[in-house]
Amino acid sequence: HLSIRRQRQMCIRDRAADQRGLADLIGKTSLIRRLLGVLPEPMHCLYFECKPHQGEPLSRTLAALAGGLVSQLTDRGLISPHQIDTTVDSATAVKSLLQQALPALDGGQLLLILDDAHRLGDDSLSLESFFDFLTNLLAAVPPLRLLVTVSDVSYGRLTHPLLAGAMTFHLGPLSSDAAQQLIIRPTQGVMHFDAGVVKRIADINSNHPYYLHLFCYTLYNRCAREGWINQSDTDAVLKELLALPNDRFQAIWDQSSRAERATLAALASLRGAHGPVTRQEVINCLRRFDPQVVSHVILGALESLANRGVLVRMGALSYRFAVNLFRYWLDYHTDLADVLAHIDWGRLSAQPTPSAIGKEEGGVSPRASTEYPEEGEEGGRRGWGFGQWFILGLAGTALVG
Repeated sequence: HLSIRRQRQMCIRDRAADQRGLADLIGKTSLIRRLLGVLPEPMHCLYFECKPHQGEPLSRTLAALAGGLVSQLTDRGLISPHQIDTTVDSATAVKSLLQQALPALDGGQLLLILDDAHRLGDDSLSLESFFDFLTNLLAAVPPLRLLVTVSDVSYGRLTHPLLAGAMTFHLGPLSSDAAQQLIIRPTQGVMHFDAGVVKRIADINSNHPYYLHLFCYTLYNRCAREGWINQSDTDAVLKELLALPNDRFQAIWDQSSRAERATLAALASLRGAHGPVTRQEVINCLRRFDPQVVSHVILGALESLANRGVLVRMGALSYRFAVNLFRYWLDYHTDLADVLAHIDWGRLSAQPTPSAIGKEEGGVSPRASTEYPEEGEEGGRRGWGFGQWFILGLAGTALVG
């Protein structure tokens, strides 16, 4: 509460992944709904869900925001219907509605909550314009505070001063203890767990609250009568979930390039690799199936998957799945040999390498790296180029002189 009073804008960002499959699952909206019930009375909360307006022009989004404000401000008795001016444009309407509510605040404050703001606008320029609008709105309405939620990937791409000056909170997977409590406490006294079962459930779901809920819901329905859960029950529920359609996991797969699919299938096929896997292990695994695999293409795929939030970087050379359940899903639904059979490595090798490679902390450019030399690659270890001979000639001339 004190943070809201002192800081005019806050940003909550999730560490799940971007909009390609795992976004909006870390608990941003749940936190907001809980927040609305604990704020003191002088704080009047106005909520706007941005997701339904994804891809719309900014003018339509602002019109929807104005409509939502009319309803909420009227219900709270902060404005009366006769104050509403329908002749002005949507941006002016939003500002006018908030200014008209000021006399009724009686020393209180307005908290405008924008959930999933990264989905607004039909392009990045529209989103920048939206944040420009919010900056002007803060200046025009002094008692106004902003609480904005965005995905972690989108936050990293935004450079607007509004976010740069905001108090920022990160939401990520639960701690190990919190994840195990989430598994045990809802059924405490009703369900009993064999040793090691709770930790295994948490590991399968990478301490992710959404997938823990999904897994435990299915587990409870299976074992409620017996009141006891063992390892075989956990295995059965895992198989049951993997056999069911999973739109989010399928979306990640469908929106992945051929190189990314090969990389994901390789990571899933590495038996026992529940933790970090090195770049070299991925490349070695793929080359056992196809010797033509090009290393820099795989390095680019690993970086791209990490940028999308599907993988998590573990140091400079290792990766793990953001949600381990996705690894099980890949192992169940994909066949590495079949994925590799549809890849033309020559064509992929000729395509530009993503610029993100080598720019991340601890990363190196695949082309510049000697960690995975290609067969037939000239220079470096294979022979001397013109530059090396030229320098040697200069040195010889200097020596003769």
